[in-house]
Amino acid sequence: MTMSDASECIVGIDLGTTNSEIAAFVGDRVRVLGPADRKILPSCVGLSPQGELLVGEPARHQMLVYPDRTVRSIKRKMGTDEKVALGDRTLSPQEVSSLILRELVEWARRQLQCPIQKAVITVPAYFSDAQRNATREAGVLAGLEVVRILNEPTAASLAYGTDHAGRQTVLVYDLGGGTFDVSIVTLEGDVTEVLASHGNNHLGGDDFDQLLMDRLLMQFKTTHGVDLREGHRVAYSRLWWAAEEAKRRLSSEQYVKVREESLVVVDGRPLHLDVEVARADYEEMIRPLVESTLDSVSRALADAGKRAEGSDAGSPRVKTCIRTCAWRWERGCSPPGSPGGRSSGCWWTCPPTRSGPRTWRRRTGSRIHTATIRSSGATRRSR
Repeated sequence: MTMSDASECIVGIDLGTTNSEIAAFVGDRVRVLGPADRKILPSCVGLSPQGELLVGEPARHQMLVYPDRTVRSIKRKMGTDEKVALGDRTLSPQEVSSLILRELVEWARRQLQCPIQKAVITVPAYFSDAQRNATREAGVLAGLEVVRILNEPTAASLAYGTDHAGRQTVLVYDLGGGTFDVSIVTLEGDVTEVLASHGNNHLGGDDFDQLLMDRLLMQFKTTHGVDLREGHRVAYSRLWWAAEEAKRRLSSEQYVKVREESLVVVDGRPLHLDVEVARADYEEMIRPLVESTLDSVSRALADAGKRAEGSDAGSPRVKTCIRTCAWRWERGCSPPGSPGGRSSGCWWTCPPTRSGPRTWRRRTGSRIHTATIRSSGATRRSR
């Protein structure tokens, strides 16, 4: 995260489900690094028909025609023993992630003109030990010394909380491409303490996209009697990107037409998709997913011994905030201060309870203290 001199650069990496970034503290400010025309690396890895390794935008584009030679959203498999196919190769999630990390490091090396050997990598606060270890292993495979695995809400607190004087407690709501978590964070000077976290490692933008995708698949099957999930990988991939584009357009339009010509050819006859999606219908589709995050908000507040200012987690104010954040994400909007990020950030303050803040075990000598409360409420962990 810092560049102390030309001989040693320590970078910060956001290894995301959908997109990834790399940054360094250069001079007196943080700079997101990358080519002049883009600073966001799609978290996609592919192998071209000629055997060339593709990372980022080229891999994302290839997915339309060679979905069987492209891997996306690998973050959701971190910490598992599941292997993924990349052409005729079989890779672990750590190996795929290491390829993304190598590309980011190369971006930084070119811009900073110094070797990149150390990094801080952020992960969701609700990542398990297995997922954290897999992330660290991916860094090692990429040739990096992983100085620290940092919780994403903590990173957000460091980025957004430096301009506030005095002690304050905030709630960080983080809905990413493949994971969701909410954290209660206390800020005081340069000390950041995460009191409690809750979330779902398998809830994110991919699930929102899938709901719209399922609607389009059902419409195509109803019209033509063909299920694109069965043996039509290229058509399925085309429809996925059409669904994502429709979602983006719904940010400014009440209705969106999804038109895909010749998705498949049956008995010499090309079959097309032509369907209209209303913003109101899409909002209703994703409502259960958005509402499900309220349970995590309530649990995190309870574990931290806090309440939302002036009300509880079930109040209209909190619900409105959460719906707004999730909807901003789904409409493809970036939160203030984000360099085109793909996650939703929501903050509000939590006043002290009568009993005062609860104190968890801390790591001595560190200014970043984290106590993560698992879903059972029985495990307290310090990082």
